Amino acid sequence: MTNPYDAAPSSSICRHFIESTQAVFSTMVGCELEPGTTSLCDSFQHCNDVQSSIRITGGLDATIVVSLDREVAFAAAQALIGEKPNSINSDVIDLVGEIANMIGGRAKERLNIPNSLLGLPIPGPLYGKDPFAGPLRLVEQLPFTSPWGKLTLELCATSYHLVGNDYTD
Repeated sequence: MTNPYDAAPSSSICRHFIESTQAVFSTMVGCELEPGTTSLCDSFQHCNDVQSSIRITGGLDATIVVSLDREVAFAAAQALIGEKPNSINSDVIDLVGEIANMIGGRAKERLNIPNSLLGLPIPGPLYGKDPFAGPLRLVEQLPFTSPWGKLTLELCATSYHLVGNDYTD
């Protein structure tokens, strides 16, 4: 029996998430992101200071984790709510959750998955050393650099089950 976590997300799915992340930061935060080299890991790495996750269910079953350096989160907060925080507080955590939600929503649009086949639950903050402890899974790390520091989107797609061979590019 094959483990559903044996396959990495396809390059077209990763491309949609890269483009969605860039679009959210360009339109909502007003900065351009430079994508780095993607890498494959066997678990979520929690690369930066503030993280939030969101599940995508339906035509694509996936978990994404958006992880931002402190200064990136602060600059995003200043752009979106008009005030730069001086600590990681509940507003910053909520904001990173909203960014995760916007990225998931943009990716859903780019993947052309009908609303009836896709769920996008409420994002949640991550706590602890490994909040996703469990069976090994392949996670695609999609790193970016911004004028304020680093951010990473981690994507673990556990299954894709739409009619046809792939998502529409």
